Amino acid sequence: MRSLAVILLLATPASALNIGSAIKKAVGVGQSVGHKTLVSDYMAKNVVALKATSSLNEAAEQLVKKKIRGAPVVDETGKLVGVLSQFDFLYKAAGRKSPGQSYGARSERYAPNQRRRDKIGAQTVGDAMSKNPLTVTPDTIMQDAAALLLEKKIGRLIVVDDEQQLVGLLSCTDVMELVLSGDLEIV
Repeated sequence: MRSLAVILLLATPASALNIGSAIKKAVGVGQSVGHKTLVSDYMAKNVVALKATSSLNEAAEQLVKKKIRGAPVVDETGKLVGVLSQFDFLYKAAGRKSPGQSYGARSERYAPNQRRRDKIGAQTVGDAMSKNPLTVTPDTIMQDAAALLLEKKIGRLIVVDDEQQLVGLLSCTDVMELVLSGDLEIV
C-alpha cells in the first residue's frame, strides 16, 4: 500500500499535492500513533481571527455569519492577543445585571468588578476580549491537549507557534476525530 501511494505521489505534479488525511495516513506522512499523535495532525488550520481594533458589531456579524461561538483575536502582525466568545457579548447584553459582583474587602473585589465593568462598556474587540487565552503549540501531544480541555472545562484551544503567531485551533470535535481514527492508544 505504501509503495502504491509513493508511486502516486511521484507521478503527481507538485502543484496538485494537496494530500488528504486518508492518503497521509496510508503513507505515514505527519502521523504519529496513539498517545504521540500531534495537535498539528488534527487542528483546524483555516481559522477565523478577529482584529483587536474591530468594533463589537463587526465581530458579532462575523461570528454569526460563520456560525461560530468565538474566535482568536490577533494584532496587526498576526500575534495572538486574546479570544472573544459569545460569553463576552453576554456581559454587554446583561449590563449591570451581569453576575460576578464580588464582595469582600475593597482590594479583593476591585479587579473582578473592574473586568466586568470593562466588558459591559466595551466598544471594540480588544476591550471585550479575554486576554491571555490558553494555547498549545502544533507539536503538543493530543493526549496532553485533551487533558487540558478537560481540566479547564473548555471547548477549544488556540494553537500558536513559538512567536505567538496564530496557526490553528483544536476543538473537542477534533479530538473526537482522533478517537474515531483508530489511532488512539490509552496510556
